Order: sequence, then C-alpha cells, then structure tokens
Amino acid sequence: MKAAMNKLAVAKRFAPKTATIVTVTFALVTVVLLIDPWPVEVPYGSPTHVPDSALGLETVRNADRPLGFQVADMRLNCSECHEHLAPPDKAARELTQHRDIVMGHGLSNRCYNCHHREQRDYFVDHDGSTIDATDTVLLCRKCHGPVYRDWLHRVHGRTNGYWDRSRGAQTIQPCIACHDPHAPAFQPMAPAPGPWSSHKGNQSRSHQKAEGETNPLRYWRRSEDRDRANGDKTSAHGADRGAQGGGE
Repeated sequence: MKAAMNKLAVAKRFAPKTATIVTVTFALVTVVLLIDPWPVEVPYGSPTHVPDSALGLETVRNADRPLGFQVADMRLNCSECHEHLAPPDKAARELTQHRDIVMGHGLSNRCYNCHHREQRDYFVDHDGSTIDATDTVLLCRKCHGPVYRDWLHRVHGRTNGYWDRSRGAQTIQPCIACHDPHAPAFQPMAPAPGPWSSHKGNQSRSHQKAEGETNPLRYWRRSEDRDRANGDKTSAHGADRGAQGGGE
C-alpha cells in the first residue's frame, strides 16, 4: 500500500512537466512543418493534350445521310433513276455507276444482299419484305444478330447522353454512324491518351520514349530498363569472348 502511494506521488509530481514537454514538442513540430525547411520536389508530369475528337459527340460517319445519290447540288432518290432501269440479270457484276463504292463486306458483295430489287428506296429482309431506309440497324441485324443484341444493351456501339437518366436521355447511334455499310471494317484511329496522374504524368510508352524520361514511379519502365541492362551485359560478354577467341 505504501509503495502504491509513493508511485502516485511521483506521478503527480512529474505530470505537469510531462504535459509541458508534450505541448512544447507538438508546438515545435507544427512550427517546423509550417516553415518547411526541407522542400520536396514532387514529380508532377506535364499536362496531356486531349484531342477534340476524344471529347466531342460527333461520330465517325454521317448517320443521317438518306438512301440516295448526290449529283452536283441535287439529292436524288434511288427510284428516280432505277424505276426506269430494269434490274440486271446478274446479281454480281462490274459496276457501271456508283464506282466510288468499294465493296469489302465479305460474302455480302452483291447489291441485292441489302437493297430491294424492285423497291429501290428500301432495303430488303430475308423474307423479301422491305426495310425502311432509316432502319439501317434492322438491316444489319439480318446477319449480325449477336452484335445487334450487344448494341441493344449498350455494350457495342456509341451511346451519347447521360448515365444518370434523371438528367437527360440517352441516344444510341446506329451502326452506320461508325461503319461503312459497303466496307464495315473499322478504320484505324489514333487512340485518346491514357489516364494522367499528377504524380505520374503521361503514362503512354510512346510519350516516355520520345521524351526520354525515367521516372521510378513507372513500373513498366523499370522492367524495360532491366531488360535493356541485361541485353547490354550479354552483348559485352559476347564481345569479350570474341576478343579472347581472336587472341588465341
């Protein structure tokens, strides 16, 4: 009991000093942090230029173009010429008109795979019924069923508008907004730049190689440097062996 009382008396005696030491220590640390005597240079990268094409709502092609033919300043419907011209006997033949069209649609290399033989202002379905010229997605659905399903669920294709439907509507772009119906393979495009971090800068490999930067925060750069160093060692070792062989 007496020992416990002695400990308590000692604690009471040193408590004010301890509180003073802790207070002064925290005050000194605060002053040091405010003064910042050891400035640190954070590796901020330069801002990345994002092209307007990566942010705009425009599509690759003009999806509003109606089925028809442009002659000077006049837009003609297909039937304006073809109602006076009988359909050719051969479905696949060399074009005498529309020579600007380059076919690259696989087995669908004939006009009548998509265009109605008699009603030229319409497309044709598998059963011979007409598909309106504005319903190009239904035409593509004839052969591209799985892609059409993905398009309906916004997985394939371009959707403009709002993720939050309460702020506005969404607009699904049709197939021909991106694909040329006669040669639908998507043409190569320059990709938009990757995510830019204030600490890591532009992470694209092409940018880093062009600028010659070696930032230790870029993990892929470490592996490249290591591989390059190993290659240099291998080359040097081979050169030494060659020199020794030449001396013998």
